[in-house]
Amino acid sequence: MLWHSVFFVPISVCQRIPYVMSIYPFSNPLYRRPGLAQTMILATLISLSAVPAAAQDSFQTARPLPRMSPFKARVAGTALEANIDPATYRVGPGDIFLVSILGLQNYIYQATISPDGVLTLPNVGMVTTLNMTAAEVITGVTALVKRAYPSMETSCSLYGIRELRVSVAGAVARPGLYQVTAVSRLTDALRLAGGLSPTAALHRLVIERAGGPVSVDLHRYLDGGDMEANPRMESGDRIVVPYGDPSTEMVSIRGLAGKPRYYTIRQGETLAQFLARWYDPASLADIADVIIHRTEAGGTHAVRPEPGQFAAMALQAGDAIYVNVIPGIMVLGQVMRPGRYEYYAGLRASYYI
Repeated sequence: MLWHSVFFVPISVCQRIPYVMSIYPFSNPLYRRPGLAQTMILATLISLSAVPAAAQDSFQTARPLPRMSPFKARVAGTALEANIDPATYRVGPGDIFLVSILGLQNYIYQATISPDGVLTLPNVGMVTTLNMTAAEVITGVTALVKRAYPSMETSCSLYGIRELRVSVAGAVARPGLYQVTAVSRLTDALRLAGGLSPTAALHRLVIERAGGPVSVDLHRYLDGGDMEANPRMESGDRIVVPYGDPSTEMVSIRGLAGKPRYYTIRQGETLAQFLARWYDPASLADIADVIIHRTEAGGTHAVRPEPGQFAAMALQAGDAIYVNVIPGIMVLGQVMRPGRYEYYAGLRASYYI
């Protein structure tokens, strides 16, 4: 066996044994063949013994790659509506950039923008990022590294997006402070707050921020998908969701189980828009009849629009809306499949049995 042979290896080379052991993938079955691993290790050690001491020292002085800290799961798992465009994305404290410097020695940094807007690269320098886009930061970092290491390849990219704290107050289920990201929108923050109250005046939302208040008509986004009416969040935003005015902006739903419920409407909102906003499509299909009790100068009277007229029927503040839902047919007792069945007009009881 090869191990029975005697080799005189310098002590400086023996110090390389952990390094040599690390470069061979002994988990591979090829390297588990009898005698092969020992032969390769000894051959490597002998070759190292012929290397000058100055060159051997480079194994000790070579800087290992910095350990990559795991990125926070709640940020890494953030669902993006589209790829982030570095040319338009404004960076801020907490954004993370990945910087690679490749050459005789390789360096990989996770550089985070500090609270005062500075991106620091060890042994390289600093880049001030105030009011800069990601593309401008990447250009600045690349130029800085090139000055420090002219002969090395450099790459830089946006690696992680920052987290923000925003406040939600008013007509929501759970007012309070919430953590979002720099790509989160208004509806993301409202969802974290438990959703909107039926009495919320969606057309009069206000975002209080450092540059001045921003008025938002959320109906434009909910009804037409207008993304400008669903703005991105900024650090320190305070979202105020006002309640509707009972005398000028509210209607009530009656005829369902429980007490009447009150909802805020906007000027000119139709019955079809209202029902679509508060009922899921499956429930809309079950609505058989709608009666609106409306109080005007001449007194209270009932309006009974046909389903085809829902889109043209404008609601008014104070309307009492009675929604009659088509009931299902419940079959119980000594039958093969007891339960609730869909109602079909004109069918006899024998059909369901």
